[in-house]
Amino acid sequence: MSELAGLILAAGVSSRMGAFKPMLPVDGKTMIRRVAEMMCGAGADPVVVVTGYQGETLEGHLKDLGLRFVHNERYYETQMLDSLLLGLEQLEGARRVLVSPADIPLVEQSTVEALLAAEGDFVRP
Repeated sequence: MSELAGLILAAGVSSRMGAFKPMLPVDGKTMIRRVAEMMCGAGADPVVVVTGYQGETLEGHLKDLGLRFVHNERYYETQMLDSLLLGLEQLEGARRVLVSPADIPLVEQSTVEALLAAEGDFVRP
């Protein structure tokens, strides 16, 4: 059983943005790489990325980080909750799970530490 796992939700099509958000650069790194590195840096293992739209692009971009990938085949007709549930199925047995959409790239280490120190069945910043 994993003490801490990570789950990144990256199945959406970024339709309102006009560009694929997970691959947009923020200070020299893509959004999704920043999220993945934050989770790995917090000690999450495994980290699962739920992909959909441009899944192969994301897998290729993150292959060096040792992440797991699961593809939401119905990404265009489902909601983020469906991707969350799909990802959680891959993490059965994990005691705690850090969850983040792929387009929230500026979470600070102090925020992660505060979340991990907090008690509760569900903790959010």
